[in-house]
Amino acid sequence: MPIRFACPKCSQKLSVSSRKAGSEAVCPRCKTTIAIPAEEAPAAAPASAQVATTTTNTTTADAEEGFPQYLVFDDHELVYEHDEEHHDEQSAAGQPEYIAIPRWTLYAQGGLLLGVGLICFLLGILMGSSLLSTPAAPRAAEACLITGKITVKISGQTLPDAGAVVMIVPESTANIDERIPVSGLRPDDPLPARDQRGLSILRSIGGGFARCDENGSYAIELPDRGKYYVLVISSDIASGAASIPKTEDILKIRSYFDLPVDLLGKNRYRWTLETVRGNRSYSTSFP
Repeated sequence: MPIRFACPKCSQKLSVSSRKAGSEAVCPRCKTTIAIPAEEAPAAAPASAQVATTTTNTTTADAEEGFPQYLVFDDHELVYEHDEEHHDEQSAAGQPEYIAIPRWTLYAQGGLLLGVGLICFLLGILMGSSLLSTPAAPRAAEACLITGKITVKISGQTLPDAGAVVMIVPESTANIDERIPVSGLRPDDPLPARDQRGLSILRSIGGGFARCDENGSYAIELPDRGKYYVLVISSDIASGAASIPKTEDILKIRSYFDLPVDLLGKNRYRWTLETVRGNRSYSTSFP
């Protein structure tokens, strides 16, 4: 069991094996030769420095005062368990609760954090500028005039298709709430009034209607550029297979008109998708 006492010169708290009682040793701090007190007869401390000693029956309170700070083994003089001047370095290098890392590692970590912070700062500026930027104003509508001439071959002669119908509807059907009634829009129907229901719906979705004059000419004004379907219905009745509308055309035309078969009848027709980028001419000839 150890004997705990203090150096009479420097008051350093020491600990030594009880088997060294009565012998001499050198204080590891001040290098003074001191007598190790007996186990049951602790040495008195000088007036300048109070020496505390303990035996194998040392109380827990004495142990908490710090006597175990230095340790003397049976085969050694008084030695330090840790040198006070280098205590921090030994703790970091030898104790498991400390981790020793090179200084350059700290610098590298600091540089990495600085780089990440700079990148986040720049991204914040870019995102902020994009959020604060004024959105581009929507493109203004540009009215377009579509003109052309419709002809038909009859008995080997190309003649103006007077009375032929030309209708133009936008490719998108998003604005269509009601299919267009076909009454008044067929070639054989009387010319519809301007406020006729079918014409009103046709204009409301951005389309147009025209009936060719005696020269086969027509003109339709569209409210804007874009893609449009152009439906031309000849005043001439087709014969044979040409009088039967194509199924795919019927299905597509039905998206706009309530009775596509009744609209086309047996007349020759043409259904095409056209791109309108401004005023343009669209003419067609039925064989």
